[in-house]
Amino acid sequence: MTWREIIYMIEDITKQISDDSNFNEEHIAFLCSKYRNTILNQQYLTGKKTINDANYQLICLNLELQDTDICPNEKVLVSKEEVPFIMPLGIKQVYPVNIYASKNKFSYVTINRLPYVGNTFTKHNIYTSVGPDKHLYIKGNNENYLYLEKVQLRAIFEDIQKASILEYQCKTGCNECDYLDTRFPLEDAFVGVLMQYVINDITRGIYQLRDTTNDAFDSSDGLANMITRYTNRAFQNLMRGNQNNNNSNE
Repeated sequence: MTWREIIYMIEDITKQISDDSNFNEEHIAFLCSKYRNTILNQQYLTGKKTINDANYQLICLNLELQDTDICPNEKVLVSKEEVPFIMPLGIKQVYPVNIYASKNKFSYVTINRLPYVGNTFTKHNIYTSVGPDKHLYIKGNNENYLYLEKVQLRAIFEDIQKASILEYQCKTGCNECDYLDTRFPLEDAFVGVLMQYVINDITRGIYQLRDTTNDAFDSSDGLANMITRYTNRAFQNLMRGNQNNNNSNE
């Protein structure tokens, strides 16, 4: 589901249970981002579960060659853009823009290891890390990596609004795209829980969250039942739209 679809459903439900007009799209988007991070920490911070791919985001970063204090006496590639803060969840992966054209393996390491990597056994690897200045650093013994102009970084970002803006998009044919029309980085199973958190926050506790396990709704909770109906309807509309598109292409 997109940001806009989730925000629309939250607005629609909130208007039915509260006459408070102080909320707006930007505030709801902020709350969605905040509670999405809360849900993922609750579900995955222990590291015992495999994280669903839907929770990841992919950004593109432009590179330039620099002398740095992180790797003294070496030229390394550094991203021109700052990297949005990455949550301590999941696997960080760096790829060239054309994944299939590169034979080099990219390894993500801690910034403290970066100056020392590249021994005999891994001399063909390219190493990457985010530095204290929030930029991505890339180092390798194979000089071919120095010709890289752009890379993709896949991770679970904390500031998902920043990671969704046009500056970080890898493929787009739009010069004025709105991040609200991009996919919201949360698996569908948690969308209803997210909406409960946000609506409860907006309506100042008119309805109280009763389900603390984040995997089911209390059947006696009117708000939960309403959210379930709206999310089910939204998914059905999406499926119907996809089916119509497929039929029109045949």
